[in-house]
Formats: sequence, C-alpha cells, structure tokens
Amino acid sequence: MNTQEENLQLIRGEALSYRQQVRLVIRLSVPAILAEISSIVMQYTDAAMVGSLGKDATASIGLVTSTTWFVGGLCISAAMGFSVQAAQNIGAKEEAAARDVLRQSLLACGGSGSPWRHFWRPASG
Repeated sequence: MNTQEENLQLIRGEALSYRQQVRLVIRLSVPAILAEISSIVMQYTDAAMVGSLGKDATASIGLVTSTTWFVGGLCISAAMGFSVQAAQNIGAKEEAAARDVLRQSLLACGGSGSPWRHFWRPASG
C-alpha cells in the first residue's frame, strides 16, 4: 500500500495494520531525530571553535550547553503540550477553542519567560 492510500485511511479514521503503524511512526520520527542530531553537531562545533581560545572558554561552553539543553527542553515540552491540545480542538472542528489554546500558550510561555529578562545582563566589555 502506498503513502497516499495510508494517508486516506488515516483521514477516514480507518484502522491501520501493524506494519502501516510502524511505517507511520518511522516517517513521523525522522524529522525529530534529525533535529536532535543537528543540535548535538552544533554543540560539538561550538566546543571545537572555542577550544582554541583556552581552557576557560572551553569550560564555559560546557556550562552553557547543559543550561541551553535544559531551557530548550522546557520550551519544547510546553510547545508539545499546547500543540496536542490545539490539534485535538482543530480535529474536533472547534476552532474557537484552538484559538483559546493558542492564546493560553502565548501567555504561559511569554509569562514564564518575562521574569528571566531581569536576571540576564549583558557582560560589560
């Protein structure tokens, strides 16, 4: 069965075979896997570029990488939670509820990020 037929089955709400489900999961997971790989490659590239500046600069990359990973994970988790709610509302043809979820996500993510701006100060050169 080709991809178009599988997509039509999904749209109609028909059951997929186990093999079709596995293929769908693989197709949907590839972009996330590639994004994670590119993030790791970027972190290694940062460390390699800064490595020539000395041990203090290299240590700072190690500190920043873990913090970046943590904050990024929190942001992605929030985005995924809100996107699931929005997708369910859109699927149920409740567009007003989907807009409410969007508004709530902007308030929650923006509201949680605003206090941090008071702690961040640019380094004086």
